[in-house]
Amino acid sequence: MITKFSEGFNFETEYNCTSVGTQTVKDISKEFRVYIPNLMPNIKKGKGVNISTVRIKGYTIFKNASSCRPKLSGMTLKEQNYITGTLENNSSLDNKLNSTGGISHGTKFRCKFNNSKLSKLKINTD
Repeated sequence: MITKFSEGFNFETEYNCTSVGTQTVKDISKEFRVYIPNLMPNIKKGKGVNISTVRIKGYTIFKNASSCRPKLSGMTLKEQNYITGTLENNSSLDNKLNSTGGISHGTKFRCKFNNSKLSKLKINTD
């Protein structure tokens, strides 16, 4: 049972983020890959898209009380160095495009979570 809870990440705040991997404007119109240091401090940004498999031992990923933890014999999780979002409606990429018309790895942006939901990440180009 969790008896003390403190939120370490505020979904109401706007954060700095950087693009992960070189992305075309066509790719970005579907989903935009970004790294958010405040949200992902234990994941290395790297020089491009990185997806790795992590083996989990025991129940280290669950905060449930031992009486209600799921029964697992071992598992693997995929860890990635980015989260995906979409551009805000009023955002223009004109000042962020590289010479090939795409977005270079490491380009800086601002991002926020609409309605405080992780699945509603919006990227602002200002």
